Amino acid sequence: MSKDPLETDVSAGLAKMHEASELVTEEEVEELAAKARKEAELTRKQHLDKLEQQGIEPKDPTS
Repeated sequence: MSKDPLETDVSAGLAKMHEASELVTEEEVEELAAKARKEAELTRKQHLDKLEQQGIEPKDPTS
């Protein structure tokens, strides 16, 4: 399997995730998921702030 994530196909990626899931406890999964959600929200906020500074109205994600 390639080490470059952009060159990993879906099947190989899913196989790797399945393999890794056996090495991580449920508690660790929850902690990692919470961390990922926080980082995603921070990135989203930074993006919206940047758009606001540029005078661009963000698109409604529900439309």
